[in-house]
Amino acid sequence: MGFHLKPMICLFRLLYTGQQKSMVSEKDVALRIRTIRESKNYSHYYVAYKLNISQNTFSKIELGNVKLTVDRFLQIAKVLDVSPAELLLFRELPELAEAVL
Repeated sequence: MGFHLKPMICLFRLLYTGQQKSMVSEKDVALRIRTIRESKNYSHYYVAYKLNISQNTFSKIELGNVKLTVDRFLQIAKVLDVSPAELLLFRELPELAEAVL
């Protein structure tokens, strides 16, 4: 049985953007995964293939409908060629998209 991402997110719940405290939710991580994937012009099919999962499962991950294990979270970061911290750090999404371009 893999470890779930929720305990990992709890460790990073209070992150700082300048002076402001910010919360990171599982939905935030899912949205960051989607934003980064789209900014790199990767298809659902490509990422799902690299993760060895179905397109449907990956779509559910991006919608936040699937609980991520730490292993799967790390695999996604690797496929998207970003650090795991980048998926957890709080930034406004337009800033995140610019950071990966």
